[in-house]
Amino acid sequence: MALNIIRVFVSSTWLDLKPERATVEALLEKFRDTKFIGMEHFGSRDETTRQASLDEVDRSELYIGIIGGRYGSGITEAEYDRSRARKLACLIYFKEDAAIPPEGRDAEPGKAELLTRFRDKLRDPARGHTVTEFSGAHELASRIAGDLHNWLFDRYLTPALESAATGALDAAQAAALGGDLRRLAALNRELSAQVAEERRRLDEQRRVALDAFYRLTYVVPDTLARYPDTARERESLVRDNLNQLDRLYKLSSGAHEVLRELATNHRLLATILLEENKLKAALSAFARSADYCTELIRLQPGNALYHRDRTVSLLNAGLILERQDDPAAAREQYEAGSQSARHAAELDPQWSELARDAASRVKRLSRP
Repeated sequence: MALNIIRVFVSSTWLDLKPERATVEALLEKFRDTKFIGMEHFGSRDETTRQASLDEVDRSELYIGIIGGRYGSGITEAEYDRSRARKLACLIYFKEDAAIPPEGRDAEPGKAELLTRFRDKLRDPARGHTVTEFSGAHELASRIAGDLHNWLFDRYLTPALESAATGALDAAQAAALGGDLRRLAALNRELSAQVAEERRRLDEQRRVALDAFYRLTYVVPDTLARYPDTARERESLVRDNLNQLDRLYKLSSGAHEVLRELATNHRLLATILLEENKLKAALSAFARSADYCTELIRLQPGNALYHRDRTVSLLNAGLILERQDDPAAAREQYEAGSQSARHAAELDPQWSELARDAASRVKRLSRP
Protein backbone atom coordinates (compact mmCIF):
# COMPACT_ATOMS: atom_id res chain seq x y z
CA MET A 1 0.00 0.00 0.00
CA ALA A 2 1.20 3.49 -0.81
CA LEU A 3 -0.88 6.60 -0.30
CA ASN A 4 0.55 8.88 -2.97
CA ILE A 5 -1.30 11.95 -4.27
CA ILE A 6 -4.66 10.69 -5.53
CA ARG A 7 -6.15 12.62 -8.44
CA VAL A 8 -9.92 13.02 -7.98
CA PHE A 9 -11.80 14.16 -11.08
CA VAL A 10 -14.91 16.19 -10.20
CA SER A 11 -17.45 16.22 -13.03
CA SER A 12 -20.59 18.37 -13.29
CA THR A 13 -22.22 21.14 -15.24
CA TRP A 14 -20.81 24.53 -14.40
CA LEU A 15 -23.36 27.33 -14.10
CA ASP A 16 -25.80 25.59 -11.75
CA LEU A 17 -23.32 23.84 -9.45
CA LYS A 18 -20.61 26.44 -8.75
CA PRO A 19 -21.19 26.45 -4.94
CA GLU A 20 -21.08 22.65 -4.78
CA ARG A 21 -17.87 22.47 -6.82
CA ALA A 22 -16.20 25.13 -4.68
CA THR A 23 -17.12 23.30 -1.46
CA VAL A 24 -15.88 19.94 -2.78
CA GLU A 25 -12.62 21.55 -3.95
CA ALA A 26 -12.13 23.04 -0.48
CA LEU A 27 -12.80 19.64 1.07
CA LEU A 28 -10.27 17.83 -1.11
CA GLU A 29 -7.63 20.51 -0.57
CA LYS A 30 -7.77 19.88 3.18
CA PHE A 31 -6.28 16.42 2.70
CA ARG A 32 -2.68 16.05 1.64
CA ASP A 33 -3.37 12.75 -0.14
CA THR A 34 -6.00 14.03 -2.60
CA LYS A 35 -5.92 16.53 -5.47
CA PHE A 36 -9.00 18.18 -6.96
CA ILE A 37 -9.09 17.87 -10.76
CA GLY A 38 -11.71 19.99 -12.51
CA MET A 39 -12.45 22.48 -15.24
CA GLU A 40 -11.52 25.38 -12.95
CA HIS A 41 -7.83 24.61 -13.45
CA PHE A 42 -7.55 23.43 -17.05
CA GLY A 43 -6.15 26.79 -18.15
CA SER A 44 -5.49 27.70 -21.80
CA ARG A 45 -4.97 24.60 -23.92
CA ASP A 46 -4.75 23.92 -27.62
CA GLU A 47 -7.21 21.01 -27.45
CA THR A 48 -10.96 21.47 -27.12
CA THR A 49 -12.62 21.70 -23.70
CA ARG A 50 -14.16 18.26 -24.19
CA GLN A 51 -10.84 16.62 -25.07
CA ALA A 52 -9.06 18.40 -22.22
CA SER A 53 -11.64 17.00 -19.80
CA LEU A 54 -11.31 13.46 -21.13
CA ASP A 55 -7.52 13.64 -20.93
CA GLU A 56 -7.78 14.60 -17.26
CA VAL A 57 -10.16 11.71 -16.62
CA ASP A 58 -7.50 9.41 -18.08
CA ARG A 59 -4.96 10.73 -15.57
CA SER A 60 -7.25 10.40 -12.54
CA GLU A 61 -7.90 7.56 -10.09
CA LEU A 62 -11.38 8.43 -8.84
CA TYR A 63 -14.41 10.00 -10.56
CA ILE A 64 -16.95 12.11 -8.65
CA GLY A 65 -20.09 12.97 -10.60
CA ILE A 66 -22.39 15.75 -9.33
CA ILE A 67 -25.70 15.98 -11.16
CA GLY A 68 -28.10 18.89 -10.79
CA GLY A 69 -30.88 20.16 -13.02
CA ARG A 70 -28.93 20.80 -16.21
CA TYR A 71 -27.60 18.48 -18.91
CA GLY A 72 -25.47 21.22 -20.43
CA SER A 73 -23.30 20.48 -23.43
CA GLY A 74 -23.06 16.76 -22.68
CA ILE A 75 -19.44 16.94 -21.49
CA THR A 76 -20.42 15.61 -18.04
CA GLU A 77 -21.90 12.45 -19.57
CA ALA A 78 -18.85 12.06 -21.82
CA GLU A 79 -16.57 12.32 -18.78
CA TYR A 80 -18.61 9.69 -16.97
CA ASP A 81 -18.52 7.35 -19.96
CA ARG A 82 -14.74 7.75 -20.19
CA SER A 83 -14.35 7.00 -16.49
CA ARG A 84 -16.31 3.77 -16.93
CA ALA A 85 -14.24 2.83 -19.97
CA ARG A 86 -11.11 3.39 -17.86
CA LYS A 87 -12.67 1.31 -15.03
CA LEU A 88 -12.35 4.13 -12.49
CA ALA A 89 -14.26 3.96 -9.23
CA CYS A 90 -17.24 6.34 -9.42
CA LEU A 91 -19.00 8.26 -6.66
CA ILE A 92 -22.29 9.72 -7.91
CA TYR A 93 -24.39 12.44 -6.26
CA PHE A 94 -27.78 13.85 -7.34
CA LYS A 95 -29.07 17.19 -6.14
CA GLU A 96 -32.57 16.75 -4.74
CA ASP A 97 -35.19 17.98 -7.16
CA ALA A 98 -36.81 20.21 -4.52
CA ALA A 99 -33.48 21.97 -3.97
CA ILE A 100 -33.01 22.93 -7.65
CA PRO A 101 -34.21 26.49 -8.44
CA PRO A 102 -35.78 27.34 -11.83
CA GLU A 103 -32.57 29.03 -12.99
CA GLY A 104 -30.73 25.79 -12.27
CA ARG A 105 -32.56 23.92 -15.03
CA ASP A 106 -32.03 23.71 -18.81
CA ALA A 107 -34.15 26.07 -20.90
CA GLU A 108 -33.29 24.48 -24.26
CA PRO A 109 -35.85 22.04 -25.74
CA GLY A 110 -34.83 18.40 -25.48
CA LYS A 111 -32.22 18.90 -22.73
CA ALA A 112 -34.57 17.72 -19.98
CA GLU A 113 -35.05 14.40 -21.78
CA LEU A 114 -31.29 13.98 -22.21
CA LEU A 115 -30.79 14.66 -18.50
CA THR A 116 -33.44 12.10 -17.56
CA ARG A 117 -31.75 9.45 -19.71
CA PHE A 118 -28.37 10.28 -18.18
CA ARG A 119 -29.73 10.06 -14.65
CA ASP A 120 -31.38 6.71 -15.47
CA LYS A 121 -28.03 5.46 -16.76
CA LEU A 122 -26.28 6.51 -13.57
CA ARG A 123 -28.91 4.77 -11.43
CA ASP A 124 -28.63 1.51 -13.37
CA PRO A 125 -27.69 -1.09 -10.68
CA ALA A 126 -25.72 -3.08 -13.24
CA ARG A 127 -23.10 -0.33 -13.22
CA GLY A 128 -22.04 -1.26 -9.72
CA HIS A 129 -22.32 2.03 -7.89
CA THR A 130 -24.99 3.73 -5.84
CA VAL A 131 -26.37 7.24 -6.16
CA THR A 132 -26.55 9.53 -3.12
CA GLU A 133 -28.81 12.57 -2.94
CA PHE A 134 -27.93 15.91 -1.33
CA SER A 135 -29.74 19.19 -0.77
CA GLY A 136 -26.87 21.66 -0.65
CA ALA A 137 -23.13 22.21 -0.90
CA HIS A 138 -22.24 21.44 2.73
CA GLU A 139 -24.29 18.25 2.82
CA LEU A 140 -22.61 17.14 -0.42
CA ALA A 141 -19.14 17.72 1.09
CA SER A 142 -20.05 15.68 4.15
CA ARG A 143 -21.30 12.76 2.10
CA ILE A 144 -18.22 12.82 -0.10
CA ALA A 145 -15.97 12.88 2.97
CA GLY A 146 -17.43 9.64 4.31
CA ASP A 147 -17.47 7.92 0.91
CA LEU A 148 -13.89 8.99 0.20
CA HIS A 149 -12.72 7.51 3.50
CA ASN A 150 -14.32 4.15 2.70
CA TRP A 151 -12.93 4.15 -0.84
CA LEU A 152 -9.40 4.82 0.40
CA PHE A 153 -9.74 2.01 2.92
CA ASP A 154 -10.97 -0.51 0.34
CA ARG A 155 -8.54 0.58 -2.37
CA TYR A 156 -5.33 0.84 -0.38
CA LEU A 157 -5.49 -0.66 3.09
CA THR A 158 -7.59 -3.82 2.80
CA PRO A 159 -5.19 -5.68 0.43
CA ALA A 160 -2.24 -4.92 2.72
CA LEU A 161 -4.12 -6.09 5.81
CA GLU A 162 -5.11 -9.32 4.09
CA SER A 163 -1.47 -10.00 3.24
CA ALA A 164 -0.47 -9.27 6.82
CA ALA A 165 -3.12 -11.63 8.19
CA THR A 166 -1.74 -14.52 6.14
CA GLY A 167 1.82 -13.83 7.27
CA ALA A 168 2.89 -12.85 3.76
CA LEU A 169 4.72 -9.69 4.86
CA ASP A 170 8.37 -9.61 5.85
CA ALA A 171 9.69 -7.29 8.56
CA ALA A 172 10.26 -4.36 6.21
CA GLN A 173 6.79 -4.68 4.69
CA ALA A 174 5.22 -4.93 8.13
CA ALA A 175 7.01 -1.74 9.15
CA ALA A 176 5.78 -0.02 5.98
CA LEU A 177 2.26 -1.18 6.74
CA GLY A 178 2.50 0.39 10.17
CA GLY A 179 3.46 3.69 8.59
CA ASP A 180 0.59 3.46 6.12
CA LEU A 181 -1.82 2.74 8.95
CA ARG A 182 -0.69 5.87 10.73
CA ARG A 183 -1.14 7.91 7.56
CA LEU A 184 -4.62 6.53 6.95
CA ALA A 185 -5.49 7.17 10.59
CA ALA A 186 -4.37 10.78 10.14
CA LEU A 187 -6.47 11.08 6.99
CA ASN A 188 -9.40 9.58 8.88
CA ARG A 189 -9.03 12.25 11.55
CA GLU A 190 -9.04 14.97 8.91
CA LEU A 191 -12.12 13.52 7.22
CA SER A 192 -13.88 13.03 10.54
CA ALA A 193 -13.13 16.58 11.64
CA GLN A 194 -14.60 17.95 8.41
CA VAL A 195 -17.71 15.82 8.78
CA ALA A 196 -18.08 16.72 12.46
CA GLU A 197 -18.22 20.41 11.54
CA GLU A 198 -21.06 19.68 9.18
CA ARG A 199 -23.04 17.94 11.92
CA ARG A 200 -23.79 21.34 13.39
CA ARG A 201 -25.69 22.14 10.19
CA LEU A 202 -27.60 18.88 9.69
CA ASP A 203 -27.96 16.29 12.44
CA GLU A 204 -28.99 13.65 9.91
CA GLN A 205 -25.52 13.76 8.40
CA ARG A 206 -24.10 12.38 11.65
CA ARG A 207 -24.39 8.97 9.99
CA VAL A 208 -21.58 9.96 7.62
CA ALA A 209 -19.20 10.62 10.49
CA LEU A 210 -20.07 7.32 12.15
CA ASP A 211 -19.50 5.47 8.87
CA ALA A 212 -16.02 6.99 8.76
CA PHE A 213 -15.28 5.66 12.27
CA TYR A 214 -16.70 2.18 11.66
CA ARG A 215 -13.81 0.56 9.88
CA LEU A 216 -11.08 1.88 12.14
CA THR A 217 -13.16 0.75 15.13
CA TYR A 218 -13.99 -2.78 14.04
CA VAL A 219 -12.18 -3.89 10.90
CA VAL A 220 -8.59 -2.69 11.42
CA PRO A 221 -8.08 -3.81 15.06
CA ASP A 222 -9.73 -7.15 14.36
CA THR A 223 -7.51 -7.79 11.34
CA LEU A 224 -4.33 -6.57 13.00
CA ALA A 225 -5.00 -8.83 15.99
CA ARG A 226 -4.28 -11.80 13.74
CA TYR A 227 -0.55 -11.19 13.84
CA PRO A 228 1.67 -10.32 16.81
CA ASP A 229 3.12 -7.09 18.14
CA THR A 230 0.34 -4.80 16.94
CA ALA A 231 -1.26 -3.90 20.28
CA ARG A 232 0.40 -0.49 20.37
CA GLU A 233 -0.79 0.31 16.86
CA ARG A 234 -4.32 -0.82 17.68
CA GLU A 235 -4.31 1.21 20.89
CA SER A 236 -3.29 4.33 18.96
CA LEU A 237 -6.03 3.84 16.39
CA VAL A 238 -8.74 3.38 19.02
CA ARG A 239 -7.56 6.38 21.03
CA ASP A 240 -7.73 8.49 17.85
CA ASN A 241 -11.30 7.32 17.36
CA LEU A 242 -12.22 8.17 20.95
CA ASN A 243 -10.84 11.70 20.65
CA GLN A 244 -12.92 12.36 17.55
CA LEU A 245 -16.01 10.63 18.97
CA ASP A 246 -15.82 12.79 22.10
CA ARG A 247 -15.76 15.88 19.90
CA LEU A 248 -18.64 14.63 17.76
CA TYR A 249 -20.63 13.75 20.88
CA LYS A 250 -20.39 17.35 22.08
CA LEU A 251 -21.24 18.80 18.68
CA SER A 252 -24.26 16.52 18.29
CA SER A 253 -25.70 17.17 21.76
CA GLY A 254 -25.19 13.66 23.06
CA ALA A 255 -26.54 11.67 20.10
CA HIS A 256 -27.54 8.11 20.97
CA GLU A 257 -25.58 6.43 18.17
CA VAL A 258 -22.39 8.33 19.06
CA LEU A 259 -22.83 7.29 22.70
CA ARG A 260 -23.04 3.67 21.56
CA GLU A 261 -19.78 4.00 19.61
CA LEU A 262 -18.08 5.57 22.63
CA ALA A 263 -19.11 2.61 24.81
CA THR A 264 -17.81 0.15 22.20
CA ASN A 265 -14.51 1.96 21.65
CA HIS A 266 -13.76 2.22 25.39
CA ARG A 267 -14.42 -1.50 25.78
CA LEU A 268 -12.18 -2.24 22.78
CA LEU A 269 -9.45 0.00 24.23
CA ALA A 270 -9.68 -1.78 27.59
CA THR A 271 -9.24 -5.17 25.91
CA ILE A 272 -6.11 -3.95 24.09
CA LEU A 273 -4.72 -2.45 27.30
CA LEU A 274 -5.22 -5.78 29.07
CA GLU A 275 -3.22 -7.41 26.29
CA GLU A 276 -0.44 -4.94 27.07
CA ASN A 277 -0.79 -5.69 30.82
CA LYS A 278 -1.74 -2.06 31.56
CA LEU A 279 -4.15 -3.04 34.30
CA LYS A 280 -4.89 0.38 35.79
CA ALA A 281 -5.63 1.95 32.43
CA ALA A 282 -7.69 -1.07 31.36
CA LEU A 283 -9.76 -0.87 34.55
CA SER A 284 -10.48 2.81 33.86
CA ALA A 285 -11.49 2.09 30.25
CA PHE A 286 -13.86 -0.71 31.29
CA ALA A 287 -15.41 1.64 33.86
CA ARG A 288 -15.94 4.32 31.20
CA SER A 289 -17.55 1.77 28.90
CA ALA A 290 -19.86 0.58 31.70
CA ASP A 291 -20.86 4.18 32.44
CA TYR A 292 -21.75 4.82 28.81
CA CYS A 293 -23.74 1.58 28.75
CA THR A 294 -25.62 2.73 31.85
CA GLU A 295 -26.63 5.87 29.99
CA LEU A 296 -27.65 3.82 26.94
CA ILE A 297 -29.82 1.61 29.17
CA ARG A 298 -31.47 4.71 30.58
CA LEU A 299 -32.35 5.73 27.03
CA GLN A 300 -33.40 2.22 25.92
CA PRO A 301 -34.07 0.01 28.96
CA GLY A 302 -35.43 -2.81 26.80
CA ASN A 303 -32.23 -3.22 24.74
CA ALA A 304 -30.71 -6.55 25.79
CA LEU A 305 -27.38 -5.83 24.09
CA TYR A 306 -26.81 -2.73 26.22
CA HIS A 307 -27.33 -4.79 29.38
CA ARG A 308 -25.03 -7.48 28.00
CA ASP A 309 -22.30 -4.94 27.10
CA ARG A 310 -22.48 -3.37 30.54
CA THR A 311 -22.15 -6.84 32.08
CA VAL A 312 -19.04 -7.61 30.04
CA SER A 313 -17.34 -4.38 31.10
CA LEU A 314 -18.20 -4.88 34.78
CA LEU A 315 -17.09 -8.52 34.85
CA ASN A 316 -13.78 -7.62 33.24
CA ALA A 317 -13.30 -4.83 35.74
CA GLY A 318 -13.90 -7.37 38.52
CA LEU A 319 -11.28 -9.71 37.07
CA ILE A 320 -8.70 -6.91 37.05
CA LEU A 321 -9.50 -6.02 40.65
CA GLU A 322 -9.03 -9.65 41.65
CA ARG A 323 -5.62 -9.63 39.98
CA GLN A 324 -4.86 -6.51 42.02
CA ASP A 325 -5.81 -8.38 45.25
CA ASP A 326 -8.92 -6.31 45.95
CA PRO A 327 -11.68 -8.94 46.33
CA ALA A 328 -14.14 -6.54 47.99
CA ALA A 329 -14.04 -4.14 45.04
CA ALA A 330 -14.13 -7.08 42.62
CA ARG A 331 -17.25 -8.44 44.29
CA GLU A 332 -18.93 -5.04 43.95
CA GLN A 333 -18.27 -5.09 40.20
CA TYR A 334 -19.51 -8.68 39.92
CA GLU A 335 -22.72 -7.85 41.78
CA ALA A 336 -23.45 -4.93 39.45
CA GLY A 337 -22.59 -7.12 36.47
CA SER A 338 -24.84 -9.89 37.72
CA GLN A 339 -27.76 -7.49 37.93
CA SER A 340 -27.21 -6.34 34.33
CA ALA A 341 -26.79 -9.94 33.18
CA ARG A 342 -30.13 -10.92 34.72
CA HIS A 343 -31.83 -8.09 32.83
CA ALA A 344 -30.11 -9.15 29.60
CA ALA A 345 -31.25 -12.77 30.07
CA GLU A 346 -34.82 -11.68 30.83
CA LEU A 347 -34.88 -9.68 27.62
CA ASP A 348 -33.08 -12.29 25.53
CA PRO A 349 -32.55 -15.91 26.72
CA GLN A 350 -29.29 -16.22 24.76
CA TRP A 351 -27.61 -14.35 27.65
CA SER A 352 -28.69 -16.88 30.28
CA GLU A 353 -25.24 -18.44 30.46
CA LEU A 354 -23.72 -14.99 30.99
CA ALA A 355 -26.12 -14.45 33.90
CA ARG A 356 -25.12 -17.77 35.46
CA ASP A 357 -21.43 -16.94 35.07
CA ALA A 358 -21.88 -13.54 36.74
CA ALA A 359 -23.84 -15.07 39.62
CA SER A 360 -21.17 -17.72 40.17
CA ARG A 361 -18.48 -15.05 40.50
CA VAL A 362 -20.50 -13.24 43.16
CA LYS A 363 -21.04 -16.53 45.01
CA ARG A 364 -17.35 -17.43 44.83
CA LEU A 365 -16.26 -14.15 46.43
CA SER A 366 -19.03 -14.36 49.04
CA ARG A 367 -17.57 -17.50 50.60
CA PRO A 368 -15.89 -17.04 54.02
